[in-house]
Amino acid sequence: MYGLKITNNYIEIIDAGPSHVRVNETFEFPDISGAFFYIKVPHVGTIYIRDLGEEKIPGYDFLKGAHGVLVRMRTTEAYYRFDGKGDLELIVDHLGICTLSTNNGKVIEIRLPELIVQ
Repeated sequence: MYGLKITNNYIEIIDAGPSHVRVNETFEFPDISGAFFYIKVPHVGTIYIRDLGEEKIPGYDFLKGAHGVLVRMRTTEAYYRFDGKGDLELIVDHLGICTLSTNNGKVIEIRLPELIVQ
């Protein structure tokens, strides 16, 4: 389980789900649990957040923490590991640039393939 604070400095309202909360300025989701969560930033794209639980992404074993979260937005991914209760913050600036940070654990940018053709 993790919490997510969204700060919206963008020119339009952000839709965050799965309950379709409209984020005009700041909104906190204190207890997110479950497989998927999304954030739709108009004209920018959708951010998908997947709760990994104890599952680890291969190749990133150096990142410590009992629980994990994968964040994907277009061609950029972030991997977040934490102990206890997770704490993420997403700030969307006036240009639609998204900044993800945490106060508990570590979040890093990673690269995952979007499609593997065999």
